[in-house]
Amino acid sequence: MDVFARYDYYDTMASVEGIIFDNPRWERSTWTFGVNYHVHPTMVFKSHYSLRRLATKDKNRENTFALGFGFQY
Repeated sequence: MDVFARYDYYDTMASVEGIIFDNPRWERSTWTFGVNYHVHPTMVFKSHYSLRRLATKDKNRENTFALGFGFQY
């Protein structure tokens, strides 16, 4: 079993020019925590929970939970 954590920060509007403005909606930071469970050397079940925060004043939280399955052949 593998446990992991990751932090991401990105702003896709950080370097805009002209009439386009730097919208804080696109400035995001995310903490992700998860577990990978290897049922076989070539198969894995995955789960993670993400806490995403936006730079806007309202509706600035987007939390997600995901499950997945991976295999290698």
